[in-house]
Amino acid sequence: MKKLERDVHVERYFPDVLAPAKEMKAIAAGEDPEFHLLYEKAWKWFANTFIFHTDLEGVERWESMLSIIPDPDESLSDRRREILFRVNNRLPYTERTLKPIYDMLYGKDTVIPEVRENQYALVLNLTGDAIWEAGKVKTQARCIAPANLTILACRNLGDYPSEIYATGILRSYRCTRYEMTANAHISVDDTGMHIAGAVVHNFKNHVLAGEE
Repeated sequence: MKKLERDVHVERYFPDVLAPAKEMKAIAAGEDPEFHLLYEKAWKWFANTFIFHTDLEGVERWESMLSIIPDPDESLSDRRREILFRVNNRLPYTERTLKPIYDMLYGKDTVIPEVRENQYALVLNLTGDAIWEAGKVKTQARCIAPANLTILACRNLGDYPSEIYATGILRSYRCTRYEMTANAHISVDDTGMHIAGAVVHNFKNHVLAGEE
């Protein structure tokens, strides 16, 4: 939110017959800084009504109204997000309405809720800066998710190419089968392979003869 600057210049509101007088100019010179301080105070009060534009004093005021006890190591932006979540913590919520809240708190598409009905689970897929806020994201989801849902956080660290090296031995086998038949025949392709040997087929001839 852009701040609106304003210089009061009280002398502009004096009647024309009095404005040129030295006394009136001295009065204006003394009152202008006071009006400037009042304007800064009013603007600060106005800005503190917007959570993402609050200063430390405004954050403490919000925390006091919402009964929030911040962690000692939390930053101002973390405390602002917690206040915003408490303000928007109104039931019921659906998966579709929960996502815009996380988009506003942690950035667009950094927390993607996924409901697995068969497992009674709410899975929060985390990317970006939300990866390091898994505990807080789950705590916020527990405030608005049904009690019968198990809340799981899944951190997606991204896809990184990697090379895999493996060693091994490759063996090649060739099997030649010879079948022994009455008409044995061996055919050899023109591959430079020579086969020496012979195929022997033994048989007996029995003749039965009788007299006339």
